[in-house]
Amino acid sequence: MHALDFEEFLWANGVSEAVSVFLENRSMVEADQKQRAILMDYIYDIAHYAEADIKLKAEKCYFSLPDQLTKENHKFQFSVVEKGSNARKYKTSLEWLENADLIWRCYNVKTIQFPLQTYRDKTNFRVYPTDIGLLVGMFSYEVKVAILEDRLAGGARGGLYEALVADMLIKNDHKELYFRKNEQATFEIEFLRETSEGIMPLYMAMFL
Repeated sequence: MHALDFEEFLWANGVSEAVSVFLENRSMVEADQKQRAILMDYIYDIAHYAEADIKLKAEKCYFSLPDQLTKENHKFQFSVVEKGSNARKYKTSLEWLENADLIWRCYNVKTIQFPLQTYRDKTNFRVYPTDIGLLVGMFSYEVKVAILEDRLAGGARGGLYEALVADMLIKNDHKELYFRKNEQATFEIEFLRETSEGIMPLYMAMFL
């Protein structure tokens, strides 16, 4: 016996998700509307549970993820959350989202050696949502159609695929995520896994 996962909890309570709406009606429009309704619930939860000085900043951080992940450099930048801002203003809000299990961080490592945690750069990380469906839900309806028709390119395509792979890794109990990108940006390994046989590199080309 295991504890209920979130999806099983929703089933037990008779709560449907955007996927079931699409499967029932085959309507992208209705699925889009359902996703947006769920996003509004997330906004309500952040406002309800976060402290007053954190909630608005946490919301801004969370809803900056589409921009963070579709720019050419997927490193999380506080200036994308708010122009001219820095970690000092938003650090606590980002930590709140992490503790609330809404996001996962993926840290750049300075060198590829055991244990990776020792070599992580705490100032250089990417942020992925714990719900890939809600990340897609933050985009416009037109972008969602483009995703289905495989018409995305460049940073947008790469960022969404990264988020999807991160979601797959997390769901397979790989809770610590790392990547390697050197300062000259001459090479990049999107994900690194520690295994009993050594450190395994995972390149996006493996999934595309």
